[in-house]
Amino acid sequence: MADEEAQKMKKEGEPETEEKESKREKGERRRDEDEDEDRDRDRDRRRRKSRRRDRSRSRDRDRDRDRDRDRDRDRDRDRDRDRDRSRGRRRRGDKDKDKDRDRRRRKDRDRSGSRKRSASPPRRERSPTPDPIELAKRRAEEEERQRQRDENTVFVYQIHPKVDERDLFEFFSAVGTVTDIRLIRDQRTHKSKGLCYIEFAEHDSVMKAISLSGQQLGGFPITVTVTQSEKNRQAEANDGGSMRLYVGSLHFNVTEDDLRPVFESFGALDFIDLHKDPATGISRGFGFVQYKKAEDAKTALANLNGLDIAGRPIKVGMVENKTESSAGGAEDLDDGETGGLALTAQSRANLMQRLNRDQIPIPGQAPKPQDTGVISAKNLTVPRIQMTECVVLKKMFNPEEETDPEFHLDIKEDVEEEVNKYGAIKHIYVDKENKNGVVYLRVDSASTGEKVVKSLNGRWFARRQIEAECVVPSTYEIRFPESKK
Repeated sequence: MADEEAQKMKKEGEPETEEKESKREKGERRRDEDEDEDRDRDRDRRRRKSRRRDRSRSRDRDRDRDRDRDRDRDRDRDRDRDRDRSRGRRRRGDKDKDKDRDRRRRKDRDRSGSRKRSASPPRRERSPTPDPIELAKRRAEEEERQRQRDENTVFVYQIHPKVDERDLFEFFSAVGTVTDIRLIRDQRTHKSKGLCYIEFAEHDSVMKAISLSGQQLGGFPITVTVTQSEKNRQAEANDGGSMRLYVGSLHFNVTEDDLRPVFESFGALDFIDLHKDPATGISRGFGFVQYKKAEDAKTALANLNGLDIAGRPIKVGMVENKTESSAGGAEDLDDGETGGLALTAQSRANLMQRLNRDQIPIPGQAPKPQDTGVISAKNLTVPRIQMTECVVLKKMFNPEEETDPEFHLDIKEDVEEEVNKYGAIKHIYVDKENKNGVVYLRVDSASTGEKVVKSLNGRWFARRQIEAECVVPSTYEIRFPESKK
């Protein structure tokens, strides 16, 4: 009886023991899994820290390289300034020596005059009459020398304002020996206007320099063309009539002195008439330029229409005669901005007739399809302005080179750390699939956006040069509606 009860109790205790052992194994397995997850999380965290440390070191190296380049440039400027000062001191010293010599000579003459009072004053010798043949020969040599210089000179425009003479010299020295560089600057601020003349020692270098048109200098493409001076001189014998051009869409701060070197590079001018408001004296944003030769005006029209001056592409058109201009010539070229010409009812009607002339039915031809008002997506462009709170950063990364699937989080942290120095961030998005490495950013104000663009544009990040620009807020909000909040 006792044995049966013992066996019965033993059978009842076995399931409880097995259940405890299974719970213990599950607990140990769960602890092992938690420990593995903790180790993986710690390894990922260490990897992310090491990548951030590498990027920080890369930024420090880029910053040190920029600082060394600025220090070398300042040292060169100081050396040139010291050289100019030493030359000025030598010139002043020579002038002082000449003055002392003249003073001693006058004293000697005064002494000799006191001894010989009866001596007559020295007779002035008449300068010999210059030989006309010699003068003509010198004039011809000077014209030949100037013609040779014009043939060896190219005109460069759309230059970034931060590019100086040294950068231009290093860039164009790759195609030939540069003998002279004349970078046109503002007389008041001494800032570059983006226009320059480059003179080479040999004429063969001119075509090589023109082939550089479209290449980037300072991060922006430049345009190189010939000065057309030689063609203008050859056309003077065949074309004797003048021609007037209309120039519109000008910045209100642009003056006639700013336009003169641009248009004179294509030929001699009769005048530049920049229209101004009679009450305030401020430019109205348009004017007229008249060339002495019609061929020069046609060349300028072909090369200058759309040229970027003071951040705005100008519009250049031809004014043929007074009859056509009064019937809607200059008025039709109005760009529709404040400061341009105001359209009258007649000129507006003429303009609309010109715009709709393709819709007039012609006998024998099928009518063209009417405009449905649908705009093709390929014709849409993102407008760019100079200062807004919406910023786009490009070339921040290359998704093909990234191995970490969460690399965009590191990029986001780095951008936030840098932008927070200038203001608050309202919205940020890293397009990790974009091959251009684009980061979209919206800050608290337009002034903050301007500071961000000026600080990051052209800087180096992880061996890549960043491109920063502002975009229109309405365009930004189309892509990111949540950024309005």
